[in-house]
This record gives sequence, structure tokens and C-alpha cells, in this order.
Amino acid sequence: MLRALSIASLALCAGSLFPANAGGLLKKSAPKMIEIPAQPVFYSGVEIKFVPESPARRQRIVNVGPWTIGARVGDGKPSDKRLNLYIVAPGKQYQLSDHAEFNHNLVINAVPKEDKQAEYDVWWALVLDPTLEADFQDEHELILAAQGRFEPSRGYDVKQAPSFAILQRFLKIHDNTDLEEYIREDKTLPRVLIVPAKFAIRASVESMPVAEPPMQQTEAPDNPKDAVETPTGSELPASSPQN
Repeated sequence: MLRALSIASLALCAGSLFPANAGGLLKKSAPKMIEIPAQPVFYSGVEIKFVPESPARRQRIVNVGPWTIGARVGDGKPSDKRLNLYIVAPGKQYQLSDHAEFNHNLVINAVPKEDKQAEYDVWWALVLDPTLEADFQDEHELILAAQGRFEPSRGYDVKQAPSFAILQRFLKIHDNTDLEEYIREDKTLPRVLIVPAKFAIRASVESMPVAEPPMQQTEAPDNPKDAVETPTGSELPASSPQN
């Protein structure tokens, strides 16, 4: 009798600890939505707030060093229907002493209409010329620099490129042989290498710049595709060995 009472008491205790729907009917809390905060970008030399769309579940997020660029959208192919966002390296807009190799600027070529979201093709704009010290904040200047050429010295090594860390990490350019597809027959390289990052992001802007009359400048193409480098098959001097 005592044994029967003990078993009954244990059953009652178990019932108080585990509710009736404990066998898989408990509601699970929904996963928290990751919010990407507004971040500054340059538009025609003016800094404005850029708001990437919060990623959906299982959507990949792109980071450059410690900074979040946004969530990937699209199929990786640039489209004339999208606006353009350039990750320019090096730059002074996003910089940390502990991650100096990933310092960069973000530059857009247009803002969405009527304060709505728009899709932006993302482009790498990476300085190859060690003598180029410009802090690019405008697409027009960026494309003009990409059209400019420089002749690497006999001892030039891609590791001397100011953007080498990003070239190595994201474009898999580790030595001079990996640059050969971008050198022309006259043995020159673009001062700034513009290539598609093969993803897009969706974003809006929080603050609109005040329109100013544009300064008269040398003409540049409206589409960054006109400044994108294509393979030529020329050669560079072999990279110097690492110490």
C-alpha cells in the first residue's frame, strides 16, 4: 500500500513539472530578426545614411572585416535595372586601427525614388597603384581613375597595392600571376580595378542630399561596366618571394 502511494505521489510530481503538452506541443519562440543599422555612404561627395534591408531567414550576410554590408539578393549578375554601390579600398570612411587592411569607403551612384527601397549591384573598386592616395567619394571620379593606367615598375609586387588585403581575401589575387588578366598589351594596369562583387543588396536612404550644380569635369561613362577590366593574357613580372 505504501509503495502504491509513493508511485502515485511521484506521478503527481512529474505532472506538475511537465505540462500536458510537453511531448512536442510547446510553442517555439520565433528566431530574432537581424537588423542592420543605418550606415553612412557617399553620394556625389555628400555623406548620407544608407539603410540595408534586414535579412530574411537563411539569407546570407556579407561582411568586409568587422563591417556589415548587407544581405545578398539576386543571382550574382549585374543588371542595368539596379543602382550601383562601390566598396572602395582603401578609404577613410570605415577605418579601425585593428583592421586597417579592410578600411574602405562606400559610394553609391544614385538614391531610390520616392524614399523607397532599391536594389544595388555591389562592385569592388580597389586601388592597385601604390602612388594613388585619393579618398574617393563620387562615382564619376572613381570611374575616371579606373580608366587611368599606370606602368608597374620592374619590382612591382601586387602586395604593394593599397587594397591587397581585399584583393587577396575576396578576389583570390595572391601574386602577380593572378593580375595578368587585367594587364594590357602596353604592360599597364588600371590605377583602380573595378570588378563586380557578384551580389546585390536592397536598401533605402534616410537622409536625402541637397542638390548642387555639378562641376564641369572630363566625361566618364555612366555605366561602371565600361570601366570593368577584361582579360588580355599579358604578363607581369613575377612577384617577389615573401620574407
